[in-house]
Amino acid sequence: MDSDLTNDFCRTHWSRLYSIARQRGCDPHSAEDAVQEVFLSLVRRQKMAELVLAPLAQQQMHLTVSLRCRISNAIRDQHRLKRGGSAVFVSLDEFEIADERTPSAALPDLRKALEALRKEMKPDAWSKLLPALLGDAPCRQQTGAYRAALCRARRRLRQLVNEAAAFPCRAGR
Repeated sequence: MDSDLTNDFCRTHWSRLYSIARQRGCDPHSAEDAVQEVFLSLVRRQKMAELVLAPLAQQQMHLTVSLRCRISNAIRDQHRLKRGGSAVFVSLDEFEIADERTPSAALPDLRKALEALRKEMKPDAWSKLLPALLGDAPCRQQTGAYRAALCRARRRLRQLVNEAAAFPCRAGR
């Protein structure tokens, strides 16, 4: 594709897209980045040549929709990061107790705590929650009741681990 034609295309639409991004609440640097990302995505997807030859109204509509989606996704991602959506799930296999013992020395306490928790729970609830407790199953697709039960089970497991670590002679009962 002719680079002069591509440059003219970008220059033609730049100011309008930049003003749309600013109207959507982007600061000047974010607005520039968003507009550049729109053009870059056209190049990466090899859609630039097709869009350059399209009618002006179609060009404007496509670029405007792309920009608005990009800005909306960026705002969504910022909110997700603020509320902890980037939290990483840590498996209990990597669970460390905050004391002077090594994780391998704390592992028997964890096993004892898991066994104590299994005895406290109903068998069907235990079988459903165990994979999530061990980090083998995600809980995002589950119901609210499941997530609440999992939260309570994790809290109780922490209590049992702390009790086993604080009073090792009592944990064996």
